[in-house]
Amino acid sequence: MKRSVCAIIAIGLLLRIAYTIVIHDDSLLPYHEGDWTEYVKAAEQIANGDLSFNLSIFLVRPPVFPLAAAVLQLSEPLVIVANILISTCIIPATYVLARQLNLTHKRALVAALIIVVDPTSIKYSGVLLSDPIASAFLAFAFISLVACRKSEKIGQIICFGLLSGALIVLSSLTRPAAFLFWIPMALWIGYTRDYYKTLAIVGLVIPAALGIGAWKFHNQTVFGNSAFSSIGTFNLLYYRAAMVHYWAEGRENIDATYTELARAVEYKRGNDTASVGAGTRYRHRTPSSELSAIMTEVAIEVFRNNPVEYVLTIPVGLYRTLLKTEFWPASWIATVWNAVFLILSLIGLVELTRSDERRTAVFLFLPCAYFLGGTLFVQTSGIDTSARAMVTPLLAVMAVHGISAWHKARMKSCCWWRASPGA
Repeated sequence: MKRSVCAIIAIGLLLRIAYTIVIHDDSLLPYHEGDWTEYVKAAEQIANGDLSFNLSIFLVRPPVFPLAAAVLQLSEPLVIVANILISTCIIPATYVLARQLNLTHKRALVAALIIVVDPTSIKYSGVLLSDPIASAFLAFAFISLVACRKSEKIGQIICFGLLSGALIVLSSLTRPAAFLFWIPMALWIGYTRDYYKTLAIVGLVIPAALGIGAWKFHNQTVFGNSAFSSIGTFNLLYYRAAMVHYWAEGRENIDATYTELARAVEYKRGNDTASVGAGTRYRHRTPSSELSAIMTEVAIEVFRNNPVEYVLTIPVGLYRTLLKTEFWPASWIATVWNAVFLILSLIGLVELTRSDERRTAVFLFLPCAYFLGGTLFVQTSGIDTSARAMVTPLLAVMAVHGISAWHKARMKSCCWWRASPGA
């Protein structure tokens, strides 16, 4: 058993190294230069011994990845190597999670193997981004959450609850997408535990609420904005609303849409709009609470005035989030893989719902609904399958159930054909 798991881990590591070697140019910045440049500024402040986190970038991007980059002395090769190793850890984490959810050794290996060859999992490994760290924290949080639900001893319940909350906070402070994830997971624990459910929920909520609350307090104190991250408001206006407005107006140039939205924001602020252009939007990435409220107001006005386009853009977001993997050689292969992966996952979820494993089905569904719904609420453009990377281990477990259901249906059909008269 250990040999097979180690072999799969080794294959996954080699694939990630190979892809990184192929995709990276001499600058090591093929498709994330802008993000890394911002992280460098934040990491330089930390490396200089200043832990005030008062650069505007910290309102957009929480501090864990800049901290990691500072520890690695802002060395791009070291950061890439560290991310490859961290992302590879998700492979055995998926195996452990699958075993926790009552899959056999062989089926758990299949779930881990899916992570090994998944294009999105490979792509978002050797990158100068926070994705691998955030996804790894969340993968271990899934394991801890299942352990918290299954534990019978009070000490174990408390420990796994606290660990789950802490891991969710760490993931959120790496990539803000998970900052409210503790809420649906607390509801899931309340739904699935038969006893000591209050104890388990409190154990989860305490570190999560304190950690998230502490960063929100920091942002309010330093930046005058109590949001956990301002990126949500920025994306809501300049990705979600911009796409709706772009479709509604039938424009050929998206910059004209950015300019119009930025002008609307500045007008509501009482500022002169003569010099407003498409680039003005970048000054809105780190807004005060007042500016954030105005940006949200402008976005809602766009949605209210264009309800048909709002609905029509949702399938585009679904396609990009679930099927499109950018910067992948022979991208159609990745798209086909993602389509088959998604179909098998849906089949597996339906089969679990029909069986006696509804608690497992709810556990697998809630995170997927949280991250997909949250993404589509603020963004239907400028994304790809990185938005589902954080729940790929759950999708892999669902897909294994889907493969089993497909195999059973095929065997049943084959047996029926053989047993039919005249066969």
